[in-house]
Amino acid sequence: MTREEILKTVEDEGIKFIKMMFVDIKGVAKAIEVTHYLLESALDNKVTIDGSSVEGMTTVENSDLILVPDLNSFRRFPIEDSEFGSVAILMCFVVKPDGTSADGCVRSVLNKELKNMNGIGFDRMNVGFEPEFFLLSDRAELLDNGSYADTLPSKDGTAHIRHEIMFEFERCGIIPLTCHHERAPSQCEITFKYADALRSCDNLILYKIIVEKVAKKHNLIATLEPKPFDGVNGCGLHTNISLSKDGKKYLF
Repeated sequence: MTREEILKTVEDEGIKFIKMMFVDIKGVAKAIEVTHYLLESALDNKVTIDGSSVEGMTTVENSDLILVPDLNSFRRFPIEDSEFGSVAILMCFVVKPDGTSADGCVRSVLNKELKNMNGIGFDRMNVGFEPEFFLLSDRAELLDNGSYADTLPSKDGTAHIRHEIMFEFERCGIIPLTCHHERAPSQCEITFKYADALRSCDNLILYKIIVEKVAKKHNLIATLEPKPFDGVNGCGLHTNISLSKDGKKYLF
């Protein structure tokens, strides 16, 4: 999207808040929220952060950092709408005042590697993720005793939650594909359509937020931790990668 298209969309749709999102080195989502009144300044790279307060981003001596929005990442994020207004998001690169990438900006690291990939002749990298997670009671207890692909209500207690999560994916531009009960009790897997590497990683960050928000709405806890319980299967994150070169695809 262009700057003008973003400004027009915000005005036409009455969007009140824009989340300027970035992540720390552990992939934890962070955001500075600006109102629609400040959007033009935000698009002019005028939003700053204290980088030393973000794990792995920079040192205290170099804490003043700038958020540079990726205009192509703009989208509505209706799961965060409230009576006070609707919400959109912009994923951001984090840079130093001189314009160079912040040391801990993982989005910049990925973007650099994608440019290196282009430099050796590959046209595109598509990435697809298959995340697994647990849905637990508000006391962190397992909700069912189901196993892989169970569908009976006596075994699978989370199907309706998975459906709602997939509905919220679609509302924010993530194309949901499949869902099922995984091998462990209360464990789920939801997949979404692959995209270019940068967008797919953005989608994964939003995936985590949506899963946790839908769970909280139902007084549940969602966790994507790799091994939250002893003696119970952990959560995997299968990753499918394909590179394109001269019209041919190479799968990894």
